[in-house]
Amino acid sequence: MKSIIKFVTMMLAGTLLLFAVPAFSQGKAAETAAKEAAAAAKAAADEAAKPEDERDCDKIAKEVNKAKAAAAAAAAAAKNAQDAADKSPKDNKKKQDAKDAAAAAAAAKGSLDDAYKAAPGMKAAEDIKKKVDGASASDNSKVEKIKDEIKKAADKAGAENPCDPDAVKRAVEKKLEEIEKDVQKNKEVKTWFDRNFPEKDGKRLNISYDGGSMDDLVFTATGTGNTTGHVATLTLTNPTGQPVTATLDGFLIPSGGQYQPYIVQSVEPVTVAPHTTVEVPLTGWCADVFSKPAPAGEALPPFENWVNPSPVSMTDFTPAAGSGWIPTQPGGSSFVPTIPGTDQPIGYTIDLNRYPAEAAPFLSSAREAVAGALERLTQSGQISTPFSGNPEKEQEAVIQQTLWIYSSALAGKEYSQEDFRSNTIRQYETSTGRTFAKQDEKTRQSVESGIAQFWNTFEAVGVEAKVLSADSEAPADNWGSVVEKYYQQYALARGTGNNHDESMKKAILNEDLRNKWSQDFKNRYGK
Repeated sequence: MKSIIKFVTMMLAGTLLLFAVPAFSQGKAAETAAKEAAAAAKAAADEAAKPEDERDCDKIAKEVNKAKAAAAAAAAAAKNAQDAADKSPKDNKKKQDAKDAAAAAAAAKGSLDDAYKAAPGMKAAEDIKKKVDGASASDNSKVEKIKDEIKKAADKAGAENPCDPDAVKRAVEKKLEEIEKDVQKNKEVKTWFDRNFPEKDGKRLNISYDGGSMDDLVFTATGTGNTTGHVATLTLTNPTGQPVTATLDGFLIPSGGQYQPYIVQSVEPVTVAPHTTVEVPLTGWCADVFSKPAPAGEALPPFENWVNPSPVSMTDFTPAAGSGWIPTQPGGSSFVPTIPGTDQPIGYTIDLNRYPAEAAPFLSSAREAVAGALERLTQSGQISTPFSGNPEKEQEAVIQQTLWIYSSALAGKEYSQEDFRSNTIRQYETSTGRTFAKQDEKTRQSVESGIAQFWNTFEAVGVEAKVLSADSEAPADNWGSVVEKYYQQYALARGTGNNHDESMKKAILNEDLRNKWSQDFKNRYGK
């Protein structure tokens, strides 16, 4: 009898051991999968570290897929181990095994993330799929079908372009264009599509993706000696074994206390191959007319100190205490800066160099508003300056000078027409080697007329852009702020003894524009 009991006891113990094996084996399975993921990630990184002409992106993709499968296996093993532990809450061994399995699964996931760094195209596809999964839900079966189509397109593009995230984005954008045409007749689906994939700048795939960690890049920047245009060169060095894609939005480059601060526009994403350096020219505008530009080759403030401004969308501005803003004081600028795009005066001034993060949103939004206003006025034929024969040069000059008027007023300083005149004459003397005061009257009058024409345009564009408050009520004639400035110049010339034709030439340099407004100006002046 005792031998039977002993046998039964041994059998029961063996059975209990068998029940314990799954949790234990699941933990080991997770650890094995984690090792496989780590090995695959290392193989992908080693391949990515090779020179571009030797690199095998298909091999990288194969290793990433291995890491992906191993990470999935580790996650499944960890879940099974946890389920077993949950069923036996008093079994400490199962609890520990579940913890070990979870740690192994996390390590496998980390290895997968490392593997994706070697294949930014595949990572872009995964990021796009996550964004699609995050789109709003719908009961319409067509919507779910569309989401599946987009994810399949992302997977296909990632597999075909494992090292090229931009190619993946283009491929998915093409699929979105096909879907856009297909949903035109289905109002419900079209509404969902437009809400979740709104068109921006002619594209619908407004999805950001990471091709690597920008934190791994080394950034250095130097000046160019320019005030406008190519104002800085940003150098990106990738010391890692994986390609890294950098997304460079618009920035305010602080002055550093010695040279001009710059508002620079965004550039297309830049992918930096392993162990290489890329130079990126930055287009921008000076934000302080009273400072000198950084000389060519001069080091600019560290990249981590640059400010990525957010748009100004408020209509009422009340700054926080200690933020650097002070109520506008008498005796500052004669111009009234507004919240860009509104008629609301800011009512405060700020030191642009001491508080760049506070000033950056206003400067960036003002630059965008001025550029938009100038484009509208140019298209409607209302702009006339000495640079009208060179549209690119005219655009650069008008945006920069109008921004200077705004930034000076924002800082509580006066940038006047006389300042502009002095700078222009100085440039004239430098470029010609001649003393302006010694030139003949015709030359002097031509330069002075051009200066007045320019300044009227700067002021008018600032008012049109709603970054500067109009200093007088709108005229009865419905011809806008720019033409009104031209008329005031015309009236001034008439009042100093010039006839109609002479005054028109002083007010408007462009002959076509002069002819367009000649009779209107004459009728209003009354002579």
